[in-house]
Amino acid sequence: MCAIWGNYIVSNNASKEEATINIETQINNDFKESKECELKYTIYDQQGNKVAQSSQNEIIEAENNKKVKLDITLKKPQLWDLKKPHLYTIKTVISIHQQPIYSQTDKTGIRNISFDDQKGFFLNGQNIKIKGVCLHHAGGPLGAAIHRRTIERQLEKLREMGCNAVRTAHNPFSEEFLNVCDSMGFLVMNEMFDEWEKVKEPATTQNGKKIRIPVDFYANIFHKWADKDLTDFVMRDRNHPSVIMWSIGNEIDQMRKPAGEIIGKRLAKIVHQLDYRPITNGVHGYGWGVWPDSAAAAVNDIYGYNYIKNDGLDKERQLHPNTKTIITEHESAQSFYPRGTYLYDDAKKAWWDKLAYEYNEAFEWVEKRDIRGESGMNAWKWVKERPHVMGMFIWTGWDYLGEVIPFGWPARSSSFAPIDLCGFPKDGYYFYQSQWTDKPMVHIFPHWNLDGMEGKKVTVYAFTNGEEVELFQDGKSLGKKTNNCQGVEYQSWDLIYKPGELKAVSYKNGKIHAQKTVRTAGEPAKIQVNCRRNSMKANAQDLIYVECTIIDKDGNEVPTADNMIEFEMLGPATIAGVGNSNNMSLESFKSNQHSAFNGKCLAIIQSTRISGDISLIVKSSGLPSTTIHFHSK
Repeated sequence: MCAIWGNYIVSNNASKEEATINIETQINNDFKESKECELKYTIYDQQGNKVAQSSQNEIIEAENNKKVKLDITLKKPQLWDLKKPHLYTIKTVISIHQQPIYSQTDKTGIRNISFDDQKGFFLNGQNIKIKGVCLHHAGGPLGAAIHRRTIERQLEKLREMGCNAVRTAHNPFSEEFLNVCDSMGFLVMNEMFDEWEKVKEPATTQNGKKIRIPVDFYANIFHKWADKDLTDFVMRDRNHPSVIMWSIGNEIDQMRKPAGEIIGKRLAKIVHQLDYRPITNGVHGYGWGVWPDSAAAAVNDIYGYNYIKNDGLDKERQLHPNTKTIITEHESAQSFYPRGTYLYDDAKKAWWDKLAYEYNEAFEWVEKRDIRGESGMNAWKWVKERPHVMGMFIWTGWDYLGEVIPFGWPARSSSFAPIDLCGFPKDGYYFYQSQWTDKPMVHIFPHWNLDGMEGKKVTVYAFTNGEEVELFQDGKSLGKKTNNCQGVEYQSWDLIYKPGELKAVSYKNGKIHAQKTVRTAGEPAKIQVNCRRNSMKANAQDLIYVECTIIDKDGNEVPTADNMIEFEMLGPATIAGVGNSNNMSLESFKSNQHSAFNGKCLAIIQSTRISGDISLIVKSSGLPSTTIHFHSK
């Protein structure tokens, strides 16, 4: 029979006219006598049509194994790309005396990936900038044991932000995750290790001060298990068309010393023996003026930089003018404050006084990031200006439980990302949308319910992919600001706050391109409910995410609302989780109620094995209830 992960499919030699699929199958003969077997491959397109077939006979010696190699040519292939990720199915059947004894099916996507030291990354001959995010294997209120629908929703929202790539930080992800990336057309930097032989000392924050905590991680078993684990990792994942490179480490301390070359060469050899794709390594220290050992860095096919700055990129290009390069990790263009949190004067002091940290380090860290996340904007600017840098991965795409720095208790989730724990976009989301998408958009912030700021100056910011933005306050124009669509820019206006209306109008080629209106909201009057689907499979695994927003009587979002929202389920479904993305909230994720945070709340509905009609009643004291209907089948 075929060995575990014994089918190796390479489909990286293709044009619109013809593709060659190379298949290598390891066959194990467990019998005590030699066997002659027939190996047959049948290829089906995404619609289930048979498009190619090939077979050959092989003799396998007793209690032995053999690798069988076969090339199959496909005429007029449908290529796998970001917009149309066509997947072929390859069915492998092993027969003895014309009797099938084993079969399996594999998915593959036919595409060409290549890397250039001057122009970056190419997919099917097209030069593509990698617009990536780092992700943890996490599902927000559901924790780490996530469902396929959780992955799909995460990638849907990331794609709407303009993201086209994911770095699996910093350990093997589930096969399910890579299957979804294959089917949705995402590029993947597949990462294996977060440390080698030296134990890391990750940071946390206590009482407002950053501290290091030595922990017992993988380093203690690296020497024994790394080669085996890396081998299994590559063999398991190498048939996925979404995987474009392998990362053999993240912020490895030994990369700064000669030991990094020795270990790195060993790991690189394993990958190169098993697969054709290049390796990289998320090397750290550049942002703090620390460079790796040159021989250790040279082990990588692609130089990976964590938190490198503009002058560092210049220095690296001078030192290594012909290297292939990518920014493996950099901070995002997003404030550390929770979604929709805008603090001024006394309100800011009160917010920090409530945390009662003894040290100011956390405050200074958060304030340095600022409301715009400008350092993250600069990082994208440096990448955009350099054709040889194939792209970047921001830290992170989505908030996750744990790693609460720069905050401490009572925070229980991160705040690095442009998408919060429950999947609600923050302001940074729209910066990337302005840079990474062509769909007309304009976004302005902060919201316009800034109690206590009456008569005081407030700066309003805009992101757009148009050529100009005009801001109106209560119908009066405050002037147009240009936007260089080829550059990395934002627009800002200083104005005196008073309750009312802000309207941003974006223009392109002299015509209105997009509009955004923000009004001072009144008292909460209704719960607006939104979800991306209204049916699910009755398999006890499928999910529907119900997003709740508090609005006033005129339909304006109430950006400061904190109403307690209750969920009543009718029909064959359960409430799998609830949340509001406030990283300081200690409310339970496993409940039938949760408070809104800055106007929003989430409920996650899970199917059972019973089909039927489902109703979710959403209610809050003093507000009319809202009922939404689903079906499970």
